[in-house]
Amino acid sequence: MIKVRQHTTFLLLVCIVSLFAVSMIRANHVIVIDALTFNEEPVLDGWEIGVFTEDNILAGAVVWREDADVELVAQADDPETEEVDGFVNGEQMEFRLWDPDADEVYNAEPEFIEGPDVWVNDGVSLARIHGYSLVELTIHLEDGWNMISFNVRPLWEYYHDNPFWLSINDVVDLFREGEHNHLYVLKDERGDFCVPNWGFFGLDYWNLLEGYLVCVYEEMEITIVGVPIHPQTEIELEASWNLIAYLPDYDLDASYPDFYVLSSIIDHVFIAKDGDGNFMSPWGVGMPPWTPGQGYQVLVDEAVVLVYPGEWEENARVAVPIVESPKHNYHWTSPAPTGDNMSLFVTSVTGLDVEDGDQIAAFSTQSGKLVGVGSVYDGRCGLAVWGDDVHTGDMVEGLQSDEEFELRLWDEDNRMEIGLKKELFKQGSNLRYETNSFVALDVSAEVVIPDEYYLSHSYPNPFNAVTRMSYGLPEEAYISICVYDVTGRIVAVLVDAEHKAGRHTITWDGGDVSSGVYLFRMDATGFSFTRKVILAR
Repeated sequence: MIKVRQHTTFLLLVCIVSLFAVSMIRANHVIVIDALTFNEEPVLDGWEIGVFTEDNILAGAVVWREDADVELVAQADDPETEEVDGFVNGEQMEFRLWDPDADEVYNAEPEFIEGPDVWVNDGVSLARIHGYSLVELTIHLEDGWNMISFNVRPLWEYYHDNPFWLSINDVVDLFREGEHNHLYVLKDERGDFCVPNWGFFGLDYWNLLEGYLVCVYEEMEITIVGVPIHPQTEIELEASWNLIAYLPDYDLDASYPDFYVLSSIIDHVFIAKDGDGNFMSPWGVGMPPWTPGQGYQVLVDEAVVLVYPGEWEENARVAVPIVESPKHNYHWTSPAPTGDNMSLFVTSVTGLDVEDGDQIAAFSTQSGKLVGVGSVYDGRCGLAVWGDDVHTGDMVEGLQSDEEFELRLWDEDNRMEIGLKKELFKQGSNLRYETNSFVALDVSAEVVIPDEYYLSHSYPNPFNAVTRMSYGLPEEAYISICVYDVTGRIVAVLVDAEHKAGRHTITWDGGDVSSGVYLFRMDATGFSFTRKVILAR
């Protein structure tokens, strides 16, 4: 919001421009204005409309009247003077509003109905002018990959004068603090990318109607100041995957079965997902509400035009609760996003009564690495299975194309991991990784009963906070697992109860004890075993 220092400038220009219009001393361009709004509400009499050159020179002004069309005369530059005081052919016209009561100047966007949308000699155009308060959009970025978009139009230079294309250099500067740029990689839906710190710019501009994947070196926030983009601006989608911007400044429901956020095109949507791998699909899975600042991937079966709906009426229906991908206080913690993933929907689990709070995880068959986690809700579970990040060289964070993976269930009540095997595929072929694919399947529990008692080595070991080990029971038995220091003193009791036969997992958080050597001891009927661990801070 900009304070006016001398608001009489607009009024003075009205008189000057009128004289020029009558005498025709030099060429002009007349803009007939039949509607004026501010923040989407009609404007009262007395506001002033100014037209400015690209060099911020006021070249015409008029006082608004509600009861009649007003004519704003945009004057040409006077070639007889050295000082530039008006427009030249083909120049973009910029508009601002002045509210005399509040003594405030606001930016405005023209909507040209007829005639040229740039200044021309003796031109005539019909337009509607829409003014806005400047707004801020702050986006929180996690360390690593994020999927983002802007729903404001910054007051920057526009690439090729397209009002939705930002200069990529201006966008990259958002991630800069002094001489250091936190942005590692920025890429669009086509896979074109920039690596600023390497001096590579494979993108010329940022399209405000698209979403983007950005990878940053550390957690941070960026803030964009500008004019809000109208939430019902049309977004064209191709018959394929699209990475799109989220334009509303309010959240929209994305739960099953209505998928309100995409209600205008839902008959053509196969799947949509966010940067954390949460997804929605007509198969029967929903995702958390869509929210400003985030970008979204949408797969449609034909070219369509998306128009976001208005704010959701809370009393319209009771939305199906959404369980987001787990990140804290769970047996498994979701791996960090790598930029690419596939969506897996477990429609049912047979052979075991699963409950809310249980988890299903994906592991690489080859390396055993955790590559995806989801939470069970109402007997079903959706999870993102993450691919490898190609930008990190030899470091392997996820699955390679066509690499096999397996599923395991965490039974929260019995505190045990259970293998899962596929029963019936409803879409897709098998459990092999393929970027952006979608697989729905039924699974059955494989409760593996070991032949004898065992206590595994801990992992990691040495560790600096939390370590984990598994143990097995060939039969239902009462067991205890305790942690001892080297003097034989018990420092933690991890298990002291009756357990079912099978394979189980236990963790120990050593945050309250000092560094050193500790012993895990497991005791059961006719069985006792000890493992050594090292806590190193």
